[in-house]
Amino acid sequence: MPTRLDLRTALRLRLEDTAATVLWEDSLLNDALADALRRYSVRRPRQVILTTVVAAGATRITLTTNAIDPAAILRLRDPAGDLVPRIRPGDPIADRGQGWYPFADGITLADGATGGTWTIEHVAARAVPSDDTTAVDILAGDDWILLRIAFALALERRAVEEAKRGDGSADRLGALAQAAWARLGRWADPAPRRVRMAG
Repeated sequence: MPTRLDLRTALRLRLEDTAATVLWEDSLLNDALADALRRYSVRRPRQVILTTVVAAGATRITLTTNAIDPAAILRLRDPAGDLVPRIRPGDPIADRGQGWYPFADGITLADGATGGTWTIEHVAARAVPSDDTTAVDILAGDDWILLRIAFALALERRAVEEAKRGDGSADRLGALAQAAWARLGRWADPAPRRVRMAG
C-alpha cells in the first residue's frame, strides 16, 4: 500500500507542481488526501472482525472499545460459529433461538447468551495517517480513486483561497474543480454507505 508521501508526490504530478519552489503546500495536500480518504472510507469502509468473551446467560454485549458504531455491525456469530439473526426490539424469537439488535454502546441479545467467544463482523472508517511513512489503508489498486478525489478537493480549496484574495484565477480554479468532481461520478458523492444486515 502507498504511503502519504507516495500519494502526495503523485498528487503533485497531477497538479503539475514539481518545480523547486512548489505552489501547493504539503499541509494543504495532506489535508486534501485526509479528506479524500474519509470520503473513500464511506464507500469502501474497512472490514473488521472482533471477538469478545461473553458470559453464559448474558443479555448484553458491551462494546467498551468505542471503536465500533453498533449500527455498523454486519453480522454476529455465537461461540459455535452460527449466525445470530438481527431482530427488532420486541420481535419473537421462539423459532430462531436467539436474536440481537444494536442499542446504545453495545448489542442487546433477545435471550441469554451461550457462554464463550462471540464474533462481531463490522465496518469501520479507515485511519488517516499522521505521518509520511505509514501505509495508507486503501484496497490494492484504489490509489487512483483517492488521488482523483484529493485532486478535486485541492483545486476547490485553492479556488477558495484565491477568491479570498480577490484573484481572478479563482473562477478558473473553481471550474477545474467542478470538472474534476464531474469526472469522479459516484465517488464525488460522500453519501453514507448503506450497511446490509444479515438475518
